[in-house]
Amino acid sequence: MKGINKSSAITTSSLFSLSLLTETTQSLDTKIIRKRIELFINLIKRNQNFKGVWLTEDSPEKIIAKTEELGLINSQLIGGEKVFRPTINEAALLSFYQNNILHFFLLYSLVCLS
Repeated sequence: MKGINKSSAITTSSLFSLSLLTETTQSLDTKIIRKRIELFINLIKRNQNFKGVWLTEDSPEKIIAKTEELGLINSQLIGGEKVFRPTINEAALLSFYQNNILHFFLLYSLVCLS
């Protein structure tokens, strides 16, 4: 597993995608997605096995803004809150980025399920 991790990069698009698409409704407001991105970043930073992995230094706010600027997803205003709810095409594209980093969180997922 270490070999694959050394050649991987945890990008802004991947973190955003993982944060959004792992929600059962695939719909999150800015506040919640920011917290999820922060959680995923902290899990990577605290794990000694991932020391050599390239990780974006952008803040969760910057990650969200970059993802929108790249046109990977559009937000909606619902009840005064900025909400991300991907279309079928956006979800398909975001799943590519999500799949690039899923293996980093496999062990955490197993612990949560047990």
